[in-house]
Amino acid sequence: MIELLWLIGTFLFTLIAVYLANRGGAGYLIGLYIAIMITMNALGSKLITFFGFQANTGIILISASFLVSDMLSEFFGKKVAQKAVWIGILGMILFLLTSLTSVYWPSAVAFKNQAAYAL
Repeated sequence: MIELLWLIGTFLFTLIAVYLANRGGAGYLIGLYIAIMITMNALGSKLITFFGFQANTGIILISASFLVSDMLSEFFGKKVAQKAVWIGILGMILFLLTSLTSVYWPSAVAFKNQAAYAL
C-alpha cells in the first residue's frame, strides 16, 4: 500500500516540478534539487521495506533527484544541471558540518536530552 502512495506521490511531484520549471525557471528546480539532496541525507538512516527489498528511506528520494536533474538538463541545459549538482553537494556538506557541530557542541544545562540527540 505504501508503495502505491509513493508512486502516486512521485507522479504528483513530477507535475509540480514541471509546473515550477515552466513558471519559475531553473532557480525553482535548483532549489528543489538541493532540498531533495539535504532531505535524503537527513532521512537516510531509517531502514524500510520497499517493494520487498530492505532499503533506507533516502532511496525514495533518489528517483526524485534524478527526475529534477534530468528536467534541469532537458529544459535549461547541461551546465545548469551540473551547477545544481555541485550546489547540492555543497548543501549536503554544509548540512553534515552543521549537524556534527550541533551534536558535539556542549548543551545548555536546561537541555536534558543530549544523549538522545547525539544518537
